[in-house]
Amino acid sequence: MTLPTIYELGFDPLLNRGLPTMPDVLQSSISNNISTGVLGSGEMIGNYTIKDGYFQSSNFVSGSAGWQLSPTGAEINVSTAILSLDIPDATTASSFHTDSDGNSYWGCNVADFATDNDNAKAYILKTGVAKLQDVSVVGTISGRSTATIASAINASGNFIDANLDTSGKEILGDFTFGASGAIKMITDADNGLWISPTGILAKKAGANTFTIGIDGSPTFVGTITASAGSIGGWSIAATSLYYDGATDVVSSGMSSVDYPFYAGAKYANRATAPFRVTPEGRASVSSLARTDLHWFEMFSSLDNYGQTIVGTGTIGLNQGLALTTSGAVNDYCEVTRGVAPSVDFSWDKARIIKFNVRINYNSSQNIYLVSGSLGTYVARKMGFWIDDNIIYGWSADGADNETIQLATIASAPRDYLLVAELIPGDSVVFYVNNPSTTYSLSNYVPSGNTDAGSPIQAEVQTTTTAQRAITIGYYDFWQANI
Repeated sequence: MTLPTIYELGFDPLLNRGLPTMPDVLQSSISNNISTGVLGSGEMIGNYTIKDGYFQSSNFVSGSAGWQLSPTGAEINVSTAILSLDIPDATTASSFHTDSDGNSYWGCNVADFATDNDNAKAYILKTGVAKLQDVSVVGTISGRSTATIASAINASGNFIDANLDTSGKEILGDFTFGASGAIKMITDADNGLWISPTGILAKKAGANTFTIGIDGSPTFVGTITASAGSIGGWSIAATSLYYDGATDVVSSGMSSVDYPFYAGAKYANRATAPFRVTPEGRASVSSLARTDLHWFEMFSSLDNYGQTIVGTGTIGLNQGLALTTSGAVNDYCEVTRGVAPSVDFSWDKARIIKFNVRINYNSSQNIYLVSGSLGTYVARKMGFWIDDNIIYGWSADGADNETIQLATIASAPRDYLLVAELIPGDSVVFYVNNPSTTYSLSNYVPSGNTDAGSPIQAEVQTTTTAQRAITIGYYDFWQANI
């Protein structure tokens, strides 16, 4: 017969005895041949099954302290460290997991989450990043009432309150901007539109293109188009721009249909305005004070003209000024008209000359029609030189001269309108018959006053043994006096 050990009798290693004895406690709850000696030494070896009852800590109080394990449940009320957690397991798709890195996720197994976090229906990562399918929050978010947020953002994600409706793209109430605030519609800092308390600003490529200050003063860079309206009291319409003042005297305008320019009458009475110009260029004025110099000559007399004839040619009046040479080589006829004193005449003021001339031959001739001097080729002048059958524009500045071919006389006699215009300090512009086709010389432009007081010099010379002749129907000279 084997005697029981001190442990079987209920003693501990210090010979303290507790109640009840270990065999009495474990006998009904633990099977599978557990050595009571092993239990007494604090060790358990092998697999054990709790059939009923429980294990619990000595301080266990349900809901507040200690722990308890039973075949049907577990209650742990102490700090617990678990390497990872898989509910119900690591392979079920509809499952919950917390891994050893501190990530928690739902709705996928461990392997799928490792492949791509977004395989999970929801997760909260250790970095604080979260994914949820739907959230209902009651209370506040960052100190803001969730009810207020919910009322401001509709189910479609549009912000709507008493001031702003992003769904309808409408501003419903007032917005107040501070001194530095602005509404910006921009692509970058150099391109776009700004609206601020100080005004409106538009930029393109860094340059201001449009500004309006709070004083109402606008600045535009570019084209302004308006089919109707008014600016500063001036009325704008599709074919007119006019100002109807308190009286006719202060009224004027433009009407492209009938009177492109008028003054001294209101728009309704523009047809009787004391100054008006038709689209054809007909001007009506009640009086005209001119400061320019203008001379139109149809040659009814040769008084005050200088006349030179080499040979037996003639200078006379026959529907204009007629110059005819003799039949000897280099014979010529010339007329000149000068002004003394010539203080108001200058090459530094705009000048236009016109010759209406019939050229009777197209070979063996030199014809000179100029304003200025024919004393030498380089003497100051502007005008025309016909050499045989070529019409040249001609300009000289006192040091040198130049020509440019304008036309060819294919047959004769033939009538021409020859026009030359001096643009002071810039060029002399020419045309023959057609003002839409012009030519210019700019290298030797006359300047100063020398020879400027000679409005006209005309000469015809024969270079053969036959006479040559021209008829100048009229001559027109104009010079600005500013």
